[in-house]
Amino acid sequence: MNAPELKEVIAKRRQYVEYTLKHQTLPRNLKKHMRVIELLNWHIKLAFLGSDDQLRKMVTSLCLNNVRYALTMIRDYYRSYHGIFGGLLPGFISTGKLPSEGVVIITQEISHFLQNLMLGNNWSYDQTESEIFNVFDVDPNEQSSHFLALRVLAYLSRFSPKQIVQYEKLCKDFVYMGDQRHQLDASIRRLLGASLILSPNIPQSTLQKRDTDFLSQIPKDLRLVLSARGYYYLYHIVSHEYYQTRVGEDTCWYDEEKLTAYSRALKDALDVQEVYGRQDVLLHETQARNIFLQYLRKALYEEAQSGRLRSQSELSRIVNSIVEQNIFGELVTSTVYMLEDGSDDTPPPSLVTKTPPIKINLQRRVQVTNESTDSGFTWHLKISK
Repeated sequence: MNAPELKEVIAKRRQYVEYTLKHQTLPRNLKKHMRVIELLNWHIKLAFLGSDDQLRKMVTSLCLNNVRYALTMIRDYYRSYHGIFGGLLPGFISTGKLPSEGVVIITQEISHFLQNLMLGNNWSYDQTESEIFNVFDVDPNEQSSHFLALRVLAYLSRFSPKQIVQYEKLCKDFVYMGDQRHQLDASIRRLLGASLILSPNIPQSTLQKRDTDFLSQIPKDLRLVLSARGYYYLYHIVSHEYYQTRVGEDTCWYDEEKLTAYSRALKDALDVQEVYGRQDVLLHETQARNIFLQYLRKALYEEAQSGRLRSQSELSRIVNSIVEQNIFGELVTSTVYMLEDGSDDTPPPSLVTKTPPIKINLQRRVQVTNESTDSGFTWHLKISK
């Protein structure tokens, strides 16, 4: 049997809750939470069943049509300190009136949903403990490209979902564009482990455990296809302002100056985060996002200037343009190509000083805990040194 669509499942469950509220048939242990359930049912209708389906598409794509996983993700969002729903509770409980529908803004819900997925129940991003994968991270033991994983996704996005690409063909194309095979292998393993790409050769149950140790030597007959999650990362996640703000927290950097500035923004945000509640200070009150984007832009310029043969490849231009458009909203290296007379039509930017890859090691963490009360949920911030 085919699994039902997420929209259908949510709609039926919401209708059942509405029926129990109307006929006062809630289970005894839930009657004291009746107002919370009423507001929750109202919010779910607007967030997931309204005409704007961006949030529902986000959940469906990230869950790869696994309805149980999607419902768990939605449940965790409503129980999380990072969600907007908790801010609506006090006013509804005191007045007994539902807010206006204009209060639910889908773009804000998406941002807070992503915030919850990235941070979990604290204020620090660690991709090993997060639902969200860092496509910009690199091997700390060897300097490599921050954009290789995204280039693989962009390359696979050129094929239809039913057109499976042979791993050997992908390797030949990327080696021709100037990438090293062992670095490509490492990137493929990471993308498979995060289910951003899939292979009919590998059971999905194995990938869900993020166990890719058996791919220490990738077989030549391995077949690959871009997953719905990978497509969503490429065209939505990497361009999202919150992702671009937080993802640098768990990324290997090659520029100590930019890293120092980003670390300072993180520490400043932690110092005052408690005052701002569920609004992330790092996004709204610091230059963390701009710092990280400036760093990525410099890294991209440097790659383009150090590999002109790769830049001349038509395939490379197509793949790079997809990546650049989705990160920066524009073509960054479009003019860093050799002209017919052999000259360069753009002056070289200042190069980034190469240093060993560095990761941020914060000395302070903010942990959020929640507990149930008669009026719903309360959240507590605990700042530890």
